[in-house]
Amino acid sequence: MGKSQPRFNLPLPFILLLASSLGCIGITIGFLEIGYTIIFQNLYYIPIVLACFFYLRKGFLFSCILSLIYFSLMIIYTRDMNIALEAGIRVIIFVGVAGVVTYLSEVIRKSQDNLNRVSSFQEKIIENASVWVMAVDINGIVHLWNTAAELISGYQKEEVLGEKTIWKSMHPDPKTGEMIMHTILNAISSGTELKSFETPIQAKNGDKRIISWNIKELPEIKDEDKKYLAIGIDITEKVESRRELKKSRERWAEIFSKSLNPIALYQAVDDGADFVFTDINPALERVEKLPKEEVVGRKITEIFPGAREVGLLDILKRVYKTGNPEHPEPSFYKDDRIEGWRNNMIYQLSTGELVATYEDVTDRVRAEALIKEQHDYLESLISIANVPILTWNTALEVTRINHACEALIGRPYEEVLGKTLMTFAPADHADRIMELLQSTVTGKRLENVEMDVAKKDGTIRSVLWSTATLFSRDEKPVAVIAQGRDITEEKRLSQENEAALAQIQKNMAQLAILNDEMRNPLTIIMGHVEMNMDEEQTQFIFEQIQRIDDIVTNLDIRWMKSEKVLNAMRKYYHLQVPGTEMREETSMKTG
Repeated sequence: MGKSQPRFNLPLPFILLLASSLGCIGITIGFLEIGYTIIFQNLYYIPIVLACFFYLRKGFLFSCILSLIYFSLMIIYTRDMNIALEAGIRVIIFVGVAGVVTYLSEVIRKSQDNLNRVSSFQEKIIENASVWVMAVDINGIVHLWNTAAELISGYQKEEVLGEKTIWKSMHPDPKTGEMIMHTILNAISSGTELKSFETPIQAKNGDKRIISWNIKELPEIKDEDKKYLAIGIDITEKVESRRELKKSRERWAEIFSKSLNPIALYQAVDDGADFVFTDINPALERVEKLPKEEVVGRKITEIFPGAREVGLLDILKRVYKTGNPEHPEPSFYKDDRIEGWRNNMIYQLSTGELVATYEDVTDRVRAEALIKEQHDYLESLISIANVPILTWNTALEVTRINHACEALIGRPYEEVLGKTLMTFAPADHADRIMELLQSTVTGKRLENVEMDVAKKDGTIRSVLWSTATLFSRDEKPVAVIAQGRDITEEKRLSQENEAALAQIQKNMAQLAILNDEMRNPLTIIMGHVEMNMDEEQTQFIFEQIQRIDDIVTNLDIRWMKSEKVLNAMRKYYHLQVPGTEMREETSMKTG
């Protein structure tokens, strides 16, 4: 393909200037050829005015050259001094007209440039303004739509300019749209400027925005419909903040009025030397039996004269100076009107006011004091109890022992705290003991269960234990408390008693045999005497045998009494004498 021919796009003023200049020169030559030297000269004003108006100083130079061309043609064709003089005067007039037109054109051009600059500046201001700026006519057609309008609404200029469908898009609810248009038309018809008119819109992405509008009529332009300038500010965040602030204030008012705890607001006076009530809630009126009208506006030292002595005034001063909230320990307040324990919380608001919310904890303090007294009493009882007492948690770790228990295990409280119960279990019984103890943390009670305890020195103590499991509110075991009784000495004495009784039983059995063995020889002796001795000797020996038999009978009677004593001891002292079980059963059957 060959190269395309260049195209020259000449501006219309240049074409007109060139055509008029060539026409004037051609007409001049034509008239001079036929002998006319006047009339055609006025045609030169056309290219002169065109040149000076459109090209200013360059046009003035062109006009001067064109005037010289005219003068030269007049000289060449006429060669008449009078005509040359007249032509020179006309040249001067041409140059003068060119100068005037050039000056006026420059003034107009400068004014137009200034106007263009101002217009461009204004357009840039409008275009780059951070607020929504648009111009619409009476029919709702959009004629101006700046960048902020694009950003806020999401609609681009190309979608909006020259159209009026944007209103249905931004107000999809017909009732809302009609209400907005009705308000705007009423304001327009009354000739008043609409200010701070808030309307909701729906952006192109579906977001809901709140716009505050200022709408004003623009100067009327002939043959054009009325136009209105609308400036909108996106106040969505401001409205949300306003709503949140309103909710916050409503919540605070509700909390303030419905709080069960008294709340007082103070304003500092005399640079914090004293504080004046600015508001109190109904709870304070109820607790202190003071109507709000008698409190607000008065000093705290007037309403509560004991505030200084109890330290409340000093706390208010510190919070006022530092801004740091304070929550002191409950204090006892008393004046001529009221008394009781108060638990205060004091902090400062951004307004500089102080808030004091407090609770009447008189009943609680008294209850806590009573509980502490009872706790101390129980602790004292446990500590000085003569029987061992200890507690453990669900991991079988010791949490508390008393002095008697310390003596039992031979270890101080600090040494066993947190240790498992395995520490005190003898090695040969450890498994059985730990199994029993493990059952207590599930709720099983032990009643006088014997479990040996290993002391620190290695000696073993026999102890009867009784336990109780402590449960939480949700019925879960949390701890076990155990009380013991050391029966080591009792067992030793019992064993010694049993051994002694066994020896007595053995001696008595031997005595019973001895009685039988003594009677048999006496019977033999009596028979032998009767056969071999005379009556006198027989009588004497018989008396002696009778005395021995009486002695043996008395021994039998004492043996029977001793047997009864042994049976009574076995029955009432639960003593078991080895070898007597069978005899007891035989006696019971015989009886």
